[in-house]
Amino acid sequence: MNVTRKTTLIRLLGITVTVAVLHLPGVARMAQAGGEPELQPPQGSRQDMIGDLVLQRPFGLANTVVGIGTWIVSLPFTVFSGSTGDAGSKLIAEPGAHTFTRPLGYPAPVRPDN
Repeated sequence: MNVTRKTTLIRLLGITVTVAVLHLPGVARMAQAGGEPELQPPQGSRQDMIGDLVLQRPFGLANTVVGIGTWIVSLPFTVFSGSTGDAGSKLIAEPGAHTFTRPLGYPAPVRPDN
């Protein structure tokens, strides 16, 4: 009987946390509505956001980590050729920007000049 109560409590807590996390963007948007309007990119669809969160972000993180390793291995060659910055940009900065700086559900980073 105790196992059932613990399981029910854990499920209820999980559902509560999930619902709270899913409502955070709406609460933030409502809080922002009182201030000056900012230029925001259009929202991605729900399916795009879920796919991005579940598939693209973990693969982007893995790609960034592999890029860091590749950049370290390539250092002896890039230092002598003077292309360390270019290699770092392509192997670390671009995958990192794709993973961490773009809005959820978008295929490419949103830049101010767009």
